[in-house]
Amino acid sequence: MLLCFRGDMVVYKNERNLKIYDEITDFDAFLDIFNPFIEKAKAAHDEEGVYIMKMVIGTLENQATKTVELEGLGIIDYSIAPLIQKLNDNGLETYASCSGLDEEHEEHKSYGYISFADTDIVRDFVEDLCSSDELVEVFSPSLSKTYFKDSVSIHFDRKHLEILKLFMENRFK
Repeated sequence: MLLCFRGDMVVYKNERNLKIYDEITDFDAFLDIFNPFIEKAKAAHDEEGVYIMKMVIGTLENQATKTVELEGLGIIDYSIAPLIQKLNDNGLETYASCSGLDEEHEEHKSYGYISFADTDIVRDFVEDLCSSDELVEVFSPSLSKTYFKDSVSIHFDRKHLEILKLFMENRFK
């Protein structure tokens, strides 16, 4: 079995057939392809190898030790759950996030992130958040894909989480 990625294209080959999926946009459909691949990969790779595969593809379960489940949003790191809820309540759809806090992760994290749907309201929000050169460096905004969807992400050192929370309080009073 072979699974290969190039941009938005996935090439899948097993013993019987070869399929090329152009522009997979449905993450659930992708999981139908990927999950059997991971099950077979477990036999050929050590635990760390499977962990890395899942992390790269975006199927790794939340690794935080302190989490909360938010209805309609999934399992979120405890310390940023109110922030993620507020973002979504105000029209800023989030796809993925991490607080980056040591006390919430067994494995050391040094940064957090939030990935948003790439919409005009999100771009305006990120532009306002990164209104100075200093804050652009603090939040490192980027365009990418999250779960095969166009996204805007911000990354932040865990010590800057409070700046983000204060910005949110002032933005959504």
